[in-house]
Amino acid sequence: MIWATGFLIFWRRRQAEIAYQWNTLDMEPIEEIRSTFKGQLHRSPVTGKLEVYYPNWKRLLFRLLVTIPMIGINIMLVSFVILLIIRFQSWIDRQLKIGRLPHLMSLTEFLPKILLALVTTIFSDIYKRIARWLTNQENYREQRVHD
Repeated sequence: MIWATGFLIFWRRRQAEIAYQWNTLDMEPIEEIRSTFKGQLHRSPVTGKLEVYYPNWKRLLFRLLVTIPMIGINIMLVSFVILLIIRFQSWIDRQLKIGRLPHLMSLTEFLPKILLALVTTIFSDIYKRIARWLTNQENYREQRVHD
């Protein structure tokens, strides 16, 4: 047990020494291109080979014209629906206090809370789908950046 622990400690130290000597200490592993990455064939200035290329300005333009407005619309829509549900809850509370709604109908008190839970779940699912679609449309080259 002691030998195995010591071996691992010395191995990590030796690995760090070799990485420092070979100047590979801060290197990141090479990632494969995502299978859904789309673009035009373009000659690489580094390797001289044809590679799939997607300009950054197209991604930035999509973010500015589609992604950011879509997020803003979603935030306003969710805020509006939550505000309506809160107003509905306060209306029910006033009606119960006045006596227009019988207290036997305790389900009426919980209806806005149930509605809020349902709306939150539904909007969460819808937003996940929209976020996936927007991320796919931004067309990232590596999976790490896409995630």
